[in-house]
Amino acid sequence: MRPGTTRTTPRRRFIQILLPLAIILALTGTLLQQRVARADASGAYVSSTTWPIVFVHGFNSNSSVDCGSTWNTASSYLQGYHTFGSQTLHWTGPMLKVGFYTNDTNCGYNIKSKAYRCTSYYASNVGTNNESIRHLACELAWYIYDTYSVYGQNVQVVAHSMGGLIIRWAIHGVQARLSAFPPLIYVQDVVTLSTPHGGVPLGSTIFTCGGCTEGNEMQSTNAFMNDTYNYAQDPQGNGWGTDWTMLGGVAFYNLGCDVVSSSEATYMKYGHKSYFTSPCYSHGGYPTDTSDSADARIYWCDGCPVTPSSWTSWSSAPRSLRHMLYALNVSNW
Repeated sequence: MRPGTTRTTPRRRFIQILLPLAIILALTGTLLQQRVARADASGAYVSSTTWPIVFVHGFNSNSSVDCGSTWNTASSYLQGYHTFGSQTLHWTGPMLKVGFYTNDTNCGYNIKSKAYRCTSYYASNVGTNNESIRHLACELAWYIYDTYSVYGQNVQVVAHSMGGLIIRWAIHGVQARLSAFPPLIYVQDVVTLSTPHGGVPLGSTIFTCGGCTEGNEMQSTNAFMNDTYNYAQDPQGNGWGTDWTMLGGVAFYNLGCDVVSSSEATYMKYGHKSYFTSPCYSHGGYPTDTSDSADARIYWCDGCPVTPSSWTSWSSAPRSLRHMLYALNVSNW
């Protein structure tokens, strides 16, 4: 276990401070570095810096995101050299930034090209913020399947904000065998950065878009969020399964800097939950902190329920991108 002090806190579902989170178990043992090209269907977690990483951005009120601006810092960080116990980690696998808005720029692939695979599933207003998150999830699932899973190749996913809901429903759709989704999907790790897993409060102006579909679907009382809560708890990909890591911070209305609260960012059962109280990350700040300093202050828990009552504090934790690096390499982060 990592160092820290455990405290008990009553939680409410959204809008409360509830400093939730989990920075997960300390590094134990030596990281197995293998050059593995295939998913392990036998039930073993495989640590490898050669896995492809798929980056998924979040919501934009103007239906336009610069994938480079969002992800270049994070991808460059992974390609750098970082001490990990007695080893040095250096990601050599391919990294792909996917977009989904028609006006997205500097993305390696736009998943709306997979819309033909999902014509019978919430298919309308493709490429805009009036496209359903469910349809985006279908497109993403088919992209991962057609590009990687059909060949037995595992991938890791790093998702920001709404992007975390997209990959969550994508894996769920495959696991639940929804007719519009592919037959399997290999996603060994998912790291979500300030994803509103618990939705945002009804009437919230956090995601303003004049009543657009995506903004509405992220409200906590929306049917999509209710279905996510009821049916997509800790969804698992094929093979070994999927290791979930949820990172968040403190919302501005709780005297923090994010627009998503700590409880919203970690509102899914199991997985590894962590939220930062320092640094005070803005909503877009998580993919940009390249410091390897172990000076972050967080609260974390592992394998806990949707609304855990007990969290462990840690005042010398890794910052956001280093935390992401660990999470992509071992199954206890």
